[in-house]
Amino acid sequence: MHQPGRVIAALNLPRRIPDLIAYAKSVAAAMTDDPTFPNPTPPLAAVQADLDALEVAHVRTRTRTIGTASERNAKLAVVVGHLFALRGYVQAVADVSPGLAAAVIASAGMSVKRSSGHAKGDFVAKPAHTSGAVRLVARAATTRASYDWQCSTDGTLWVDLERTVRADATVSGLTAGRRYCFRYRTLTRDGVGDWSQVVWLRVG
Repeated sequence: MHQPGRVIAALNLPRRIPDLIAYAKSVAAAMTDDPTFPNPTPPLAAVQADLDALEVAHVRTRTRTIGTASERNAKLAVVVGHLFALRGYVQAVADVSPGLAAAVIASAGMSVKRSSGHAKGDFVAKPAHTSGAVRLVARAATTRASYDWQCSTDGTLWVDLERTVRADATVSGLTAGRRYCFRYRTLTRDGVGDWSQVVWLRVG
């Protein structure tokens, strides 16, 4: 459930690619060998390898050779995905120790914000008409967007659901009687948004 006052990990992703690479490196460096984060997901070695690949690909774009920008953008998407996955991991660690949550998040090189509760109702999960199905409804973006959805049974390991171009989705094939949590994010021409607050529902 959404918890007013909960300390939330946030990413401040720079728009310029060199700055974003530097930011991602700072997060990876902050988490490396920190006992607070024993098993980062994804592994930091993989994050660093993909960061190195992005850096090389970005340099290649300066040659203006056809295809280099597309290659760079694909690698950029991988790195951004890693950052959001790390943020989810850090959030899960922070949630285990509410009194230390802000310090945990800051030690990962991420920003700290507190949930005010104003977003309540922006995202809901409701039972669908058939057993084992859930309907997800989010607040629609003000510009043209698509929507990524995920579900989890523990709030740590997330499963990607089908992307939609509407601010709602129906998930089927879930286990009746089991609790699931869900979240979403928007994708617009300005980039990828943050994951929403998590909502829980026991599936009927």
